[in-house]
Amino acid sequence: MNSAQHSHQFDTLFICSNFMLVVEIKNINGRLDFDDITHQCIRTKPDGTVEGFPNPLTQTQRHMQFLKVIFQNYSLPIEGAVIIANSSAIIASHPNTIAIFHVSGLQKHLHSLFKKYTHAILSDEQLTEIAQLLLSRQQPSKIPAAIDSSRFRQGVLCPKCKYKSQMHYARGIWRCLYCQYASEEIFAEALQDYQYLVRPTITNKQLREFFGIHSIDAANRLLRKFQFPYTGSYKNRVYRLPENLVEYMKPFFRTS
Repeated sequence: MNSAQHSHQFDTLFICSNFMLVVEIKNINGRLDFDDITHQCIRTKPDGTVEGFPNPLTQTQRHMQFLKVIFQNYSLPIEGAVIIANSSAIIASHPNTIAIFHVSGLQKHLHSLFKKYTHAILSDEQLTEIAQLLLSRQQPSKIPAAIDSSRFRQGVLCPKCKYKSQMHYARGIWRCLYCQYASEEIFAEALQDYQYLVRPTITNKQLREFFGIHSIDAANRLLRKFQFPYTGSYKNRVYRLPENLVEYMKPFFRTS
């Protein structure tokens, strides 16, 4: 949290003895135009629909400035980059203030930074100090009040039935057996409810138990589809649900 009491959530922070790299990851499809004057990202879909998003370049600059303040005594260069994870996205107009590229360009970009900053600035002890300082500033997500899971209904609930009927999952689609309403995108809303009510992470077992999915393989396919960041091995994998979850998941749906 900075001096203005605003929090910072980093997608990825790469730290070495030569430099620090702030990485903002966006999974957006379509043509992307980045406006440095309005600080907006404009997406144009293949069908011509135009949408506006907060500019990730501006967000990355804000993170960089925050790090420069808290690490001002270390003289470590701080770089930033925006990575577009969706391979079908077209990166169109953008300013040259911060690097922006597809995920396939990350390795080349790191090599270029090591060529730019050839000398180590920090010792191993200083790197440990920086890591400890970041961890000391980490704040878990605050939930207004603990809610026992027995007090709310689990699963994907049908909006057409005023959220009284639980929908069932089959072949990528959620369907209400009462009114036959079917939707793929409704899962994003339900998963965000899980994120707010239960926890910001989820496992295969937790997904199956909360959303009534009986197949381990089906749950695995569903989790892999959205490319959530994760930790752990295949059997013990824990997925982290990103901030702004509904917006994050939009590009993965077939109707997007």
